[in-house]
Amino acid sequence: QKAVTRIAAGAPPSSHARTFCGGCAGGKAWWTPEPPQRDTETLASIAATQAVLKHVTRMQLFTGIHIAKLMRLARFMKEREVPPRQRVIVRGQPGEAFYIVTEGEFEVVQDDEHQVESTLAVLPPGECFGEMSLITGEPASATVRARGPAKVLAVSKDDFHRMLAAAPEIAITLARILALRLARTVVESDFRISVG
Repeated sequence: QKAVTRIAAGAPPSSHARTFCGGCAGGKAWWTPEPPQRDTETLASIAATQAVLKHVTRMQLFTGIHIAKLMRLARFMKEREVPPRQRVIVRGQPGEAFYIVTEGEFEVVQDDEHQVESTLAVLPPGECFGEMSLITGEPASATVRARGPAKVLAVSKDDFHRMLAAAPEIAITLARILALRLARTVVESDFRISVG
């Protein structure tokens, strides 16, 4: 018992040739101390959660949400690097995920009937995209691509609905964002008509 106690307290096991405990029905049980193994998967998960929290705590979308709830929401988000000019969402294809810009910029583009491309919006860090297709179930109405090297937090379609169920206040903020975008689109459209 004394040897076991010393080893448990940090003494090197090599200094004890044989360590055993008594009292087992089948005789003596030999006890071999081993250093504790680090759970690398758990450590990686904690690091990933901390990286996500660093971004979301500064974003308008998550304003007013308690840190404990944010930690639960962070498990739905995966950080992803996007190379320059890579399309994340393609017009006409079904939505696969919801994205939050953390680094770089993304442009929302659309081709007219003459295949002339126009930029509808530029999304800086803190902005989000991809929610409309996930909410309506309709294909994407525009293409979204990175202007240069960029990073996003990606939330899969299933996790997006789980995230909204866990934090309904996000749905309210998204509704405001969509309303503002719609209003801006209507104003720009009216301006083009009046100028044209």
